[in-house]
Amino acid sequence: MAHKRIKRVDFQVSILTGVIVIFSCSLIFWLNYTLSYNDMIHGLQDRVMSIYNYLESSVTAASFEEINSRENEDSLIYQETKKLLKSVKDTTGVLYLYTAKQAEDGTYIYLVDGLPSANADFRNVGDPIEPEIIPDIKRALLGELILPDKIKNTSWGYIFISYLPVYSEGRIVGVVGIEFTAEHQYKTFMVMRVLSPIVIILACFIAGAVAVVIFKRISNPTYRDLANTDMLTGLKNRNAFDIDLNNLNNQKLYLGVGIICLDLDHLKIVNDTYGHQAGDEYIQSARRLFEQFMAEGYVLYRVGGDEFAAIVREFHREEVQWAAEEMNRWMEEKKAAGENGKPVPSFSIGFAEYDPRTDRDLTDTWKRADHAMYEQKKHKPEYRNRRESS
Repeated sequence: MAHKRIKRVDFQVSILTGVIVIFSCSLIFWLNYTLSYNDMIHGLQDRVMSIYNYLESSVTAASFEEINSRENEDSLIYQETKKLLKSVKDTTGVLYLYTAKQAEDGTYIYLVDGLPSANADFRNVGDPIEPEIIPDIKRALLGELILPDKIKNTSWGYIFISYLPVYSEGRIVGVVGIEFTAEHQYKTFMVMRVLSPIVIILACFIAGAVAVVIFKRISNPTYRDLANTDMLTGLKNRNAFDIDLNNLNNQKLYLGVGIICLDLDHLKIVNDTYGHQAGDEYIQSARRLFEQFMAEGYVLYRVGGDEFAAIVREFHREEVQWAAEEMNRWMEEKKAAGENGKPVPSFSIGFAEYDPRTDRDLTDTWKRADHAMYEQKKHKPEYRNRRESS
């Protein structure tokens, strides 16, 4: 069951990490995409307005009013306007630069094209405007500045299109069309759109796997700590005691090792008289007492409800005897003082050092310490009275 729970938690961790990664990466992608796209659009708009401001002061009203058909392509006004547009186009690097208007019959036509006449995309005077851009032409002829705001897919490729009205004496006589190629930008942003989700998904799987590994490294020691810790006292528990004792036995680290066994007196009486919360406080006060008087190198365990034990790697009988006497003296003083009506911890203690003459391993040492503890307990008046009455 524990293994299944860990597996379930691993799955939850990986899913949660995946969701966080997807959200974070998507947000970053959206911000980068939006900022870079908008920056490109704003840069194009600035270029368009620079070209427009120059042309509006240079293109004459006659170039719109006197040019209506191919027959006008030999006229001086057409040639001068074409030369101007070609010069601006070559200087600014735009793809197409031309003028257009609405003819008397209501159709929308090209006027002067900045492309060389031999170019395959060249438009003659009177050629009809492509249907997909007529809506923008109409808006420009109503006085709106049609600036590039997105890549448009037209019959002649992916482009940014701008249409700007040309005025003469306060009235609109036509429009200037400015088009930038967007093949490179379109491919770039399409690659971003396609690759980004793939990268996000891969990052999700990788982050999920890494999260599970890290979680296991963090959680497994935590699980082990929980499995080996007594929740009430914070000391190591019986499971930890057995593991540590077996490890010492397996490594044959016997010499100099001692075991101390401690058994709380009257825990049942405290529980029955004052309640289990008072019993818990009784156990915790005993733990504080043991920690206060035992040397720093002693490893203390709670091995049962009212039973404690300690493993001492460098055992000195005199030192342990002194600690036992000091704890007993402390208990007697607290009992005499009354301790605010709270039960004062009372315990029996027994200890033994590994003896190669009698002990096969530390398990035998532990049994001798436990036996010594019960020998002390059975000589106490309350224990002896219970035995005699039974």
